[in-house]
Amino acid sequence: MDGGLYKFSFHPSGSPKSEPPAAHAAMFGNMGSETDPQGKAWLTDWLTALLDRDDKKFSAVQRQAISDAVNQNAVSPNNLRNFKHFPDLFSHIDDDGDLQQRVREWCLDGRFGWVFGENEIENFSMNNQVMGFDMTNVLDAGDEKEKTAILGYLFRLIEKKLQLTSSKLGDSMLQAIRTQIVLPNRNADASNYASIKLNDRELHTVLNTPAGMRVALIRNDTESVTVNTNLAALGEYLNIIGGGNTGEKALEQYKAGKSNV
Repeated sequence: MDGGLYKFSFHPSGSPKSEPPAAHAAMFGNMGSETDPQGKAWLTDWLTALLDRDDKKFSAVQRQAISDAVNQNAVSPNNLRNFKHFPDLFSHIDDDGDLQQRVREWCLDGRFGWVFGENEIENFSMNNQVMGFDMTNVLDAGDEKEKTAILGYLFRLIEKKLQLTSSKLGDSMLQAIRTQIVLPNRNADASNYASIKLNDRELHTVLNTPAGMRVALIRNDTESVTVNTNLAALGEYLNIIGGGNTGEKALEQYKAGKSNV
């Protein structure tokens, strides 16, 4: 698997909890590659998720500013499509520099600058016939923003590679799946689901569910239901079943009687 096995290691050897070294940037160049209509829609939603804060939600003006900046980025020269220059597109927003500062956290000198740095091109390739991923360090990353950034973009790259519907056997394979779980995708359109023949109600759920809602469409050959999969009600139990280092610590606290659950 020459060139087809990637191990994501962003921290110094032997120090998984320490900060990544300065200028240790990953190989992604998403600001330069997401410039078509679907790519811009995805990039807008992705950036909104990264830049949002629970303690200070976006205003309508800020949300529109993100969309406008993505559109401007798409028509900019290639050497300007990166996080180094992206903050400049928010300098005119009347929010005391709040949104611009959030974007700067993802620039090379920012808190999350190691993830994308100033990459102008996509250095991460998925063109090998067989690929493997060691996601341990990503899943164990201490900050949820880092996980959202990396996993969200990896899934986006994988999504681009999926071409089941163009295969001669695609329809037969899809029809053989007795139970289908379809997640909302605001970047898609009705034609993307023609092969599984969603009805109008199902299409409305998939295409119009607001971002951030934990909703899924579950269907078989006779019926379908929409389920809310928000597991927040589990409280600290959610950390336990989530696994990883956080889950192990939560389980140990639970067994020791130090947990609130």
